[in-house]
Amino acid sequence: MYSEKYRYVPLTLKVLPYSDWHVTTGLENLGVNLLSLLLLIMIILLIARWKSEIKKDYSFDVEGREHVISFYGEADCDIEKLKNDFTAIIKKNYEFWGRVPYNRYVFIAHCTPQSGGGTEHINSTVVGVKPADFEKENSYKNFLRLISHEFFHTWNVKQLRPKGLTPYNYTKENYTEELWIAEGGTSYYDGLILSRTGQYNIEDILTK
Repeated sequence: MYSEKYRYVPLTLKVLPYSDWHVTTGLENLGVNLLSLLLLIMIILLIARWKSEIKKDYSFDVEGREHVISFYGEADCDIEKLKNDFTAIIKKNYEFWGRVPYNRYVFIAHCTPQSGGGTEHINSTVVGVKPADFEKENSYKNFLRLISHEFFHTWNVKQLRPKGLTPYNYTKENYTEELWIAEGGTSYYDGLILSRTGQYNIEDILTK
């Protein structure tokens, strides 16, 4: 549901999860006052029932900013290695852009046998990863490139937006001729960033 007259009206979101369901979100806090409906649309909310004995949210700090890796589904992976690899990607983006547009960032990973792809949001991303992708070096590198791609979008698309998409029009299609910069440019830099962190070599960039 969307109403143009409420586009810039301040609002408050309060989430009351059912029973023992868990909430992961890019919002700073539940019950926070939002600037407008536009910000709410650009934020992720993952509300799901998780096994209480399995920790699903993993927090780590990068240069004074909190980052969270949150899994939906079962993932048999080395969490400390993930934190270190994500940190390398994050720091290299900080060096590249020189400005950080968030205080807290959330990576939500849907981990199921059919998962794949990703979507960027203003201070978070949702990516799909198969459980088996953590078991082999090649598929794990592909996963890191997906993370690199969606995280680069934090600046290229969420801060620097194609002209045809701004301001967003939620009543009809939005057309742009700048996807070659938004997606093509990001696809170029996602591999380049990994080469600068040492997680990719030239052969990886040319073949993946």
